[in-house]
Amino acid sequence: DMHHGPWLQRCRGQVDGALAALEAHCIERAGAEWLVEDRMTQADITFACACTFAREAVPFDLSPYPALLARLDRYESLPVFRQFHVAFDAPTN
Repeated sequence: DMHHGPWLQRCRGQVDGALAALEAHCIERAGAEWLVEDRMTQADITFACACTFAREAVPFDLSPYPALLARLDRYESLPVFRQFHVAFDAPTN
């Protein structure tokens, strides 16, 4: 595989920026059960799916984002998440 270092660095910077923004929002909403409203919304579902994928498939180390990680762990522990979650199965050659 050929990888272009500057492009990979740019992509990683974009991901880190997005994770930092999510971390800030999780800190702002620390006392709230959900990301946006007082009930689960598409924002919570998308957050859980995207962050779980990033952690399992990429994998990204989410430990620099403790508020994000705490919220993700809580969401992943919900019965509805456990009911539908399928662990990432990496393709093989």
